[in-house]
Amino acid sequence: MRALHRAAVALATAGVWLTACTHDSTAPGDSQGLTDQRAQEIGGRLARELNTSVSALAQGGRGGLAAASLRTAAGTTSPRADVVPCPAVSDLSDSDHDGIPDHATLVFALPQCEAVAGGDTTFVTGIVQIADPVYSPPPDPAAFGFAASFTGFTVRFAAADSDSSFVETRNGAEQVRFTPGGLAQSHAFAITHAALHDTAAIADEWNATFTPAQGSALVLNSPLPPGALAVVGATSWQNGTQGAHFELVTAVPLAYDPTCPASAPNQFRSGEIHAAMANSSGGTAIIRIVFADCQAAAIGLAHS
Repeated sequence: MRALHRAAVALATAGVWLTACTHDSTAPGDSQGLTDQRAQEIGGRLARELNTSVSALAQGGRGGLAAASLRTAAGTTSPRADVVPCPAVSDLSDSDHDGIPDHATLVFALPQCEAVAGGDTTFVTGIVQIADPVYSPPPDPAAFGFAASFTGFTVRFAAADSDSSFVETRNGAEQVRFTPGGLAQSHAFAITHAALHDTAAIADEWNATFTPAQGSALVLNSPLPPGALAVVGATSWQNGTQGAHFELVTAVPLAYDPTCPASAPNQFRSGEIHAAMANSSGGTAIIRIVFADCQAAAIGLAHS
């Protein structure tokens, strides 16, 4: 039961803590053009979201993620957590014993879902539902599949440096299913992000495929093996009267490497994603997001 609880928590929090640990301005450039600064901001956020996306793939098939723990921005949980759990979880039944609950509801609420460290405080509220889409008793690799939906999932980060504080709310879904070639993922979120100098409404919607590297396989109770992630979809931004829409394509598949340090900015050894936006001159502005050696992605702006 404890392992399943940690599994549910890890699925629910796979992305938001990464957001809470880093902050940038998120307002888009307008449809008439895209500055280098905006390209850096947009590309940087997408790079982090892609890293979160591959982390979500790793949540399935690991025996309930017994090794996973609640990854908070502060690294510590509220003293109230031993009295009132965070999150409060209903129905962790797992009929096929594959580590993914049949249908669990996680409720994040205050004061128990509060973390404090170094003068920074993180508050989390909202509801996450996690379901097992197929009956997949081990060693069936279909056990890697899961479906998670997020409703009003809000992180409020009150930083010691008030300029870094923000509030972010997510509504949407993350789904993974096993295919003969590997894993297929759908990632669809509506996100509002409010900071001191910027407020943005963001919509991410993409599909991804993960193909294990030659000689590797998806094995239950083991980490996600090395492999290639390819993404196609779109992201859009709105800030007041300013807005931008980008089509996402994979120029070079992202090489996922599980040996990248856990503290590294991302888990990719190589790869390149393009986010393309039509501009007023009839051409296209392209944000190039280039990954190398598990380091922060290099962001560049090109025009065609």
